[in-house]
Amino acid sequence: MTVEEETGVIVILDALGTKGIWNRVKDVKKYVESWEELTSSWKENYESPGENDDFQNKLIAFSDTIIIKNTGKNLSSVLTAAAHNVALVMLEAISQGIYLRGCMSVGQIFSSDKMIIGKAIDEAAEYHTMPNWAGISVSPSVYNMVKQMRKEKKLNGKYNETIFTDYDIPLKIGVEKGIAINYPSRLDLGWGKNVYKENFGVSKKHELVEIFENELNSITDLGASLKIRNTIEFLKYVSCK
Repeated sequence: MTVEEETGVIVILDALGTKGIWNRVKDVKKYVESWEELTSSWKENYESPGENDDFQNKLIAFSDTIIIKNTGKNLSSVLTAAAHNVALVMLEAISQGIYLRGCMSVGQIFSSDKMIIGKAIDEAAEYHTMPNWAGISVSPSVYNMVKQMRKEKKLNGKYNETIFTDYDIPLKIGVEKGIAINYPSRLDLGWGKNVYKENFGVSKKHELVEIFENELNSITDLGASLKIRNTIEFLKYVSCK
């Protein structure tokens, strides 16, 4: 058994609304199969080959939770690459009617084929369930790193600057001034509208707003409604930037 010790970026995501879903959906097996197909697609499309020393990532899925480990030579580059990749994961999930909430952290990671632990895991696990929306916030370690990168002008290029956006993160109780991953900004990044439309069902930011507004109209649960409202507010905010 090999145990790797690294400094890297961790993203923890979970699917909203899965608690008790076995009692709400007509075909539970189909729902599970859809989740399996989606996580397999993510591994195929976004998991990088191990021979790339500049950037490597590994996606681990279990139950309704996903852990993405991102490592490489340059931690600043790893951070921005991880943010862009998880933005694509968010967009594909939304296209399949799955809404994710998550957190990004940076720090020490110990991992083997069957276990992953460390400071970065603990921090992401602590913070990822606090927000009350479908979105990705950053933990204090990433918040401080992004602020320093901005100060030192290490967020090179427009798209690296916009992928991290200052935002009042909606929590279950109150709000927290923080930084969110601006996943809709990926729609501005050079693949062409047809590619985005084919892969994610959307090519413009306002179409994401429409998806969640339609979802809101079909919801009767107050707690779920608040999550969607918070998400719509965020999407409208970043659409104006």
